Amino acid sequence: VAADATAALRRLARDGGEFDRAVFEAAVESIRRPVAARLGRLVVSDAQLLSHLAALRGYCLLGRGDFFQTFFEEAAGLLSVPPRAATAEADMAAPFAQAGLKSSGAEDPHLTNFRLRYTPTNSPLESPDGHLSSSGRSYNNAGGTDASTVT
Repeated sequence: VAADATAALRRLARDGGEFDRAVFEAAVESIRRPVAARLGRLVVSDAQLLSHLAALRGYCLLGRGDFFQTFFEEAAGLLSVPPRAATAEADMAAPFAQAGLKSSGAEDPHLTNFRLRYTPTNSPLESPDGHLSSSGRSYNNAGGTDASTVT
């Protein structure tokens, strides 16, 4: 396939400087088609895209309700007090692992790819005046009392 495409592109260069758009598009398409097929096989089959998407749905979109119910039960004591910034992630790792063992996450090979992160209150998502913003920027209105976010 690559040899045929290379030959077609060389013919384009030799044909007296005339550019034939149809021949060029056919050459590009003859390259694109097998590359796209191979890439599709690599991503969908070899890399198991569907199982990774199912894991994202389960853990990021709360699709595994039993896992999160177990996690909240395991972490109840930690969630009832303010977090300690220095150890928050490590503190939550144990209940997260326990929830994985006691729920449907026990058989999921992708569970080890997920972890909880602690973002302190002065994160990029919060402006200095305490208003949440998806972009981290907050602008006061003319009165200076309310804030509106810009995304």
